[in-house]
Amino acid sequence: MNFMSIPTQNVRRKSFPSQILAYYEYMLQVVSREKHPNTIKNCMQLHLLKPFPSSTIRKLQDDYHSEFREEWCLNGDLNTYWANIYACFSYLVKQQVDDLKNSQLKWLEKSFFQLFEQYEFLEERIEKYPDFYQEYMEYEKARILILYYIHLNKAI
Repeated sequence: MNFMSIPTQNVRRKSFPSQILAYYEYMLQVVSREKHPNTIKNCMQLHLLKPFPSSTIRKLQDDYHSEFREEWCLNGDLNTYWANIYACFSYLVKQQVDDLKNSQLKWLEKSFFQLFEQYEFLEERIEKYPDFYQEYMEYEKARILILYYIHLNKAI
């Protein structure tokens, strides 16, 4: 018996609307092509689309105002960095990691504090801001999972 036919025995019915059946067939093809299903699953469990923690970042900037320079824009830099991770994440979910640009990959290889060295003094302090820290860690987990996925794909 074919492994792929076992789950379809109970699902394939003439009573399903054709759109559902077409979607099922499409998802079956996607899953059967998936090289690293646990990586994708772990990424999908992350919550990357929460509201941007602007108020927490303002508090953080207020608390350490003496260490910030006027020309720095923590909100903008962090937003840009997280947007890149989310864009790479969407390529991974669509299984189009080969379409990622070298500039996107170079950003993925570094943490926020490595890429934006002016904020390094915050790295040890962000744990004091639980909402921000949790959000930061979600994006770091996504970044690591994406790099892991890309590495595994190159190894195959």
